[in-house]
Parts: sequence; C-alpha cells; structure tokens
Amino acid sequence: MTLYRTGQAALIALAAAAAFHIATYYPSLPAVVPTKFAFDGSVTSTMSREWFAGVYGGSVLLLLVVFLGTGLLIRNIPASAINMPNRGYWLAPERSDATRDWLAAWQTWFGVATMLFVIAMMHVVMMYQLRQIAHVNTWFYPIIGLYVLAGLAYAALFARFFRPVPTDGSAPAA
Repeated sequence: MTLYRTGQAALIALAAAAAFHIATYYPSLPAVVPTKFAFDGSVTSTMSREWFAGVYGGSVLLLLVVFLGTGLLIRNIPASAINMPNRGYWLAPERSDATRDWLAAWQTWFGVATMLFVIAMMHVVMMYQLRQIAHVNTWFYPIIGLYVLAGLAYAALFARFFRPVPTDGSAPAA
C-alpha cells in the first residue's frame, strides 16, 4: 500500500473512530455543553448537546471530504493551478507524477494530523464536561503544540523535497 493510500485509509478510520467517539459519549453529555474557553480556561460559550454532536460530526465529515478531495484534485488539475516554488521545474512532464504523488500523499497525512487534532480537542471538551478533568488548559496547549509541530514538520518536508532548483539543470542533491 502506498503512502497516499495508507493516508486515505487512516483518514477514513479516524472518521469512523470519531463517529464511535461521539456516539459513545453523547448519552452522557448534559443538555448544555461548554464549547468556547477563555485563555484562563473559563467557559465563555456553550451549545446544546445536539449542536455539539452536529458540529463535531460535521467538522469530521468536512475534514474527510477536504483532505480526500485535495489528494484527488492534486493528481488531476492542470499544473498551472498548482502554486508552489519552481512549479515549472517540479511539474515538468518527467517529474510531474512524482511531485503530484508526494503532494497528494503528504497533504493526506496532514489531514490525518488535523483529524487527530479535532478529535483530541473534542475529547478534552467532553472530558471536562463529564468532570473527568479539572481544567481544559492542561490539555489544550499541549495538543495545540503538537499540531503546530506537525505543521512545522510538514513545512520542513516540503522544503526538503522541493529544495531549490540547480541553475545548471542537473537534479537537486538528495
């Protein structure tokens, strides 16, 4: 299984896990769920349990469609529609397939990181509501930090793979 197909499978599995997650906790949630928190962790906004479940499910569905769709789109759109450094070099016919494969695969894996981020944040909100954790900030900031690190890792991979084009026309050094 390719990196891209594994990422697609992981996204679908995470969406199914999120559906199980909300279905498992939904009956235990109170009628009103806190959904927005101030910097100090105090609750600043709430919504009904039904809306919370809908927003969670809708967010997961949207992420699934966006990240699965982006991978398919990258493989099929014209090179002129892709904005990246040295597009002419990286999307030349002899490199186009490898470039598109890389972009599709890693964009899908960034979708996996994003889906994990949403599931983790929703889990923290539910655990707080069910009084299994005392403060959301204990978990929010480390989760946000991990997601930022995932974004930085993605940017570093992008910069590494799409390093500057040599001026003499030879292939970039590995």
